[in-house]
Order: sequence, then structure tokens, then C-alpha cells
Amino acid sequence: MLYISDIKENYDSYGLPERFADSLPEYCEECGAPLWMNESLTELQCSNPRCPDKIVMRINMICNDLNIMYFGESTIRKFMEYYENVTNPMSIFALRPGMLVSDEVSVETSNKIIEQLMEKRRFTLWEYVMYSNLPYVKTMARKIFQGYSTLEDAYKDIEEGGVQFINKKLGLSNESTVQAMKVYSTLIEYKQDLFECLEDVEIINLEGIKEINVVCSDEVGGGFRKKADFYDYIHNTFGYKVHVNFLGSVTRGIDYLVWKGADGSPARYTSKVRTVEGWNTSGKASIPVVTAEEFIEEMEEL
Repeated sequence: MLYISDIKENYDSYGLPERFADSLPEYCEECGAPLWMNESLTELQCSNPRCPDKIVMRINMICNDLNIMYFGESTIRKFMEYYENVTNPMSIFALRPGMLVSDEVSVETSNKIIEQLMEKRRFTLWEYVMYSNLPYVKTMARKIFQGYSTLEDAYKDIEEGGVQFINKKLGLSNESTVQAMKVYSTLIEYKQDLFECLEDVEIINLEGIKEINVVCSDEVGGGFRKKADFYDYIHNTFGYKVHVNFLGSVTRGIDYLVWKGADGSPARYTSKVRTVEGWNTSGKASIPVVTAEEFIEEMEEL
């Protein structure tokens, strides 16, 4: 990353007009930390990893990922203004009834938000890390943390194995260390954050519980308007006997692809469907493509 102050001093070496370089802001308006840009000079961001703006965005992502209603960006900012020292997005799971009530947030709305947070505070360890929305880590969390039941055990291996351990977990070659270095550095930077909020959530022990990997296309059918509603239904209905990992992208190792068009209903033929059907046709995989109704029937029979 390149600090704006350095870019201004050496604008000619970056091929920038002096007038443009002079117009660049040097400090974050939110927290006052120095600003920097990536090496391709296409992205401007605050250098403070715990900038309030970044915390707001990470909390917003958590709420979107978990389908938490009524806790949008404006409400999150009010929460941040009231609790001035919030530096850990996962601390929202420590909220209790009445703690969000303000002139802008009614008792009823506050209770609805808290109720949802209490209902959705159960995670596997890798889900806990994924939903924390750490830079560079979110999409890698499953590969690194799946199979661990405690954060202590995971960090013991991470710290002892270093970048090479991350390389191995991500399936990268020994030469592909840039990505692994970013992931490793982030995990070390945010270690305390992950540990301090463990008491506010419940980490699921999957011993004795069947675990399956599922990807959903844009539309799943079954009367579910949003995929998040389908996720909630599956977790709430079958969580006692099976843990479904809803993944974002298809691999040959997934157990199901859920798609509204699996029974011939009109639905968008997405790249996920095209890829899985291609694998199935060529014999490279044998992944069931089912509707939401068919998937629910499969879960009922387990």
C-alpha cells in the first residue's frame, strides 16, 4: 500500500499530474488516520483497520449475510455513535434487550433486532471466522478452520506453521505466498478480536452430527423469496441432526445444488447450474440438482 503523503511527494514517478496528486485527501475524515492507495492507484482507503467506517461496513455485512432485519447501515451508525468504543463487529451478539433503544430506534424494533441476533448466534468455528468479515479471510475461513472445534487449537497450528501452514490449507504452491501472507497477517492482527467475542456466541460441536455442503443458485423455489429465508428454514428445522454448509461457489465436492429450475420450472440458467450440469454430463462429478422442496424431502429422510 502507498500512503497518500508519499504519492504527493513522488507524483511524477507514479505518472500522476501534480494537480491531481495535490487534490488527494491525506487523512480519513472519520478517524483521522492516514489514507493509502493500492499499488495500481485504483483504490483509496483508510489505513486504520478499526476505523469506525470499516466497523460499520463489517457489521452491515454480518447482518446481510445472516438476514438480520431492521439493523441497516443508518441504525448501525446510530449504534456506533452511542457506543463510542465499538471496534469489534461481532460484539453485536453481546447486545441484550433495551440496549439499542434510542430516539431513532423504538423498543419494538430494538427487541426484534436483539431477538434475531440471539437466534443466529450459533456457528461452527469456521462460520464464526467467516462472518467476522476479516480482510482477505472471509472466503478462506472454511478451508483454514473446518475440522477444528476450538479457536485455541486452530491458532496453535496457525502460529506454529506460519505462512506455510496457510499455504497448505489453501492448497497453494510454495511459491504462492503473497495471498497466504495476507491471510496469515490478518489472522494474527485480529486474533484478540476473534477470542474476545467467543463468549457472546455459541460454537457448535459437530461431533455426531452429519455435515453436508450445499450451493444455491439465484432462485431456489419452494416459496422462498430469498435464499437467506431458505437458509434460516433449513438451519431451524434440521439443525438438530444435520449441519448444512451453504457455500458461495460450486466445487466437485459439494453434496447438492439447489435450483428452482431443477423440476422444469422457469428459472435463470446460471453459471453455477451450467458448471454442475457440465461436470455431471462429463462424468467428472455426480451432484444432485434439486429444488428447495426436493432438498427438504431429502433432509426429512435423514
